Amino acid sequence: MKKFLLLFLFISPILAAQELMPIDTTSFSQRAALKELYQLEFEGFNDNIKKEYRSKLRRELTDIHEMSQKEFYRMIDEGEFIFDTRYTDYLRDLSSRIKEQLAGDGATDFRLLLSRSNTPNAFCLPGGTIVLNIGLFRYFSNEDQLLSVICHELGHYILRHPENSALKKAELSVSRSLRGEVKTIAKEKKKQNQQAFGILKNILYSQGASRRAAEQQADSIGYTLFRKISSQRTEFVNAMYFLKDFDSLPNIAIEVADYRRLFDLPEQAFKDSWMEMEDYSRYNYDFYESRINEDSIKSHPEMVNRIEKLKKDFEILNSVEQYTTNSDTTTVYHDLKNLARQEVIHNYYNAEEYGRSIYITLARLKNNPESSWLKAWLGKNFSKLYEAKKGYRLNKYVEHLNPEIEDASYRQFLSFIWNLRLEELKAIGEYYSENG
Repeated sequence: MKKFLLLFLFISPILAAQELMPIDTTSFSQRAALKELYQLEFEGFNDNIKKEYRSKLRRELTDIHEMSQKEFYRMIDEGEFIFDTRYTDYLRDLSSRIKEQLAGDGATDFRLLLSRSNTPNAFCLPGGTIVLNIGLFRYFSNEDQLLSVICHELGHYILRHPENSALKKAELSVSRSLRGEVKTIAKEKKKQNQQAFGILKNILYSQGASRRAAEQQADSIGYTLFRKISSQRTEFVNAMYFLKDFDSLPNIAIEVADYRRLFDLPEQAFKDSWMEMEDYSRYNYDFYESRINEDSIKSHPEMVNRIEKLKKDFEILNSVEQYTTNSDTTTVYHDLKNLARQEVIHNYYNAEEYGRSIYITLARLKNNPESSWLKAWLGKNFSKLYEAKKGYRLNKYVEHLNPEIEDASYRQFLSFIWNLRLEELKAIGEYYSENG
């Protein structure tokens, strides 16, 4: 939640007025070609697994990879990858520059894909495909920071972390000792749940430690690669500082007056009851004594520790450097950054995260109250929420109010959405669909 909310620090008052051509979301031929390419690659990858491993481990490992591959196909089929030439041309040129400068480092046989996800993140698939989220463009200040993430993922690729992670999961699944522990617990008549939970914690803790080590290894190799292709060395750490701050909550304020202005409609007057919030003070959320420490199972360790280790290993990263811009790449990156910002509402809508799409729309309407484009998005999103609530599926598209959400504005927003009745959602959707 914290990561999601920091996105609003970058809401621009002029986005709705920009004359940027929207990203094409059809791309049917490109999707088909990409799927065909990966079907061939995955078949070869799976054949190698069957040759290298035997018995139960081979079956388990094959199942893990085939499930991941099916999810990747789903992402292609549902249009989660971007084929807009403004991005694909840029990433192709960026890949060429990286490969040319890293020739001989074992990091040149990779491919970059761009997903529609607004979260500033990336991941590496077995075989060397690096998926960048469009949120990186929106979030990072310059190309060198984007390069730092790519180099970090290349570190995972060189060290074969994706393949090793799958192998560890497969080995755990076929582990005789683990099966023995489970059978022993099954025979116990008391405290079965506590014992089972203990096993789960041990597994999660050990996997968390392994992932933290892998991230630090990828940082080290990633920086070694990065300094070969960029003179802006401290931008590697600056990008990590940005990601560290992404865990912080900004002070966003969508006021009750904003709700009243937008939702006091001709056919449906605003109701103060819509803004009522539940009192959580009477609940005891420390009921369970045995809780899993979230830090121990994060897929990324604490960014502060990673930064400190890098600075210890590479003394130059403790210095302060003045960023030197390249006019050509700066202009291109700036344009792609603005386009990424423009697409945020659509991206959340496309991902069926209608609540988040509405929240950003409301924030932007504070600065552009007459924007028909933003109002049209209110209509689309509220119409989707109406259909969801009608089918008793609203919780799939909007989070439940949670007392652990620290941002008061977002808690108020969630209260507002959940307080709306079915016919009220419908009225708002219809009004803004007709008046957008």
